[in-house]
Amino acid sequence: MQRVPLIETMICRSKERGVLTPEKVKTLFALPDWPATRRAINMLAYSTGMRLGEILALRRAAFHVDEGYVEVEVSWDRATKSVKSTKTRKARFVPVPSNVGALLTELIARSPYQATHDFIFAGRRRNHPLDRKIVERMLFRMLAATGIDEPQRATRNITFHSARYFFNSLLLNRGIPDLKVKALTGHATDKMMGHYYHPGDFKDVAAVSETLFSD
Repeated sequence: MQRVPLIETMICRSKERGVLTPEKVKTLFALPDWPATRRAINMLAYSTGMRLGEILALRRAAFHVDEGYVEVEVSWDRATKSVKSTKTRKARFVPVPSNVGALLTELIARSPYQATHDFIFAGRRRNHPLDRKIVERMLFRMLAATGIDEPQRATRNITFHSARYFFNSLLLNRGIPDLKVKALTGHATDKMMGHYYHPGDFKDVAAVSETLFSD
């Protein structure tokens, strides 16, 4: 299987999608000025490949802290301001690195909303998660702190969704089978129909993501 180089850009439809290198990702999240919630959301994206809507829709019950994974069942629809099905209309299990899991545990512990159905990343209103624009603005601000200012970011087309492309290419370059990568990131293909992965099937993926933010 052909591997995808971890270069600074990848083709995304008719426009190149900017993708950070692993070294740049470590630099980004080593910055001390991240607010805890925004840091957790962005680290979750880079270590799982989850879409922003899927992350924002995570409820407390979806985080299985002892097993080290989240269950992705729904996505937050910014147009209707409600949850909807994922693109595949199927739930999937995604391993979470221990340092990201620790951040989620801390956020849950200090949240004023303690019901199992409450959002992990609740906004000002209990039944709404944090606004995606707030998340994206903080990411762009922190990118600027690493030397990627706004003109560069826009030219290179580095967006929140770039994390998804980064994670895909990272796993492929570490030898994770393409079918497993697609299942993990929620891509629906004819080849995947009827194929189901359990949380324990992603130990190889967890080994890769576990080293992502470490020194």
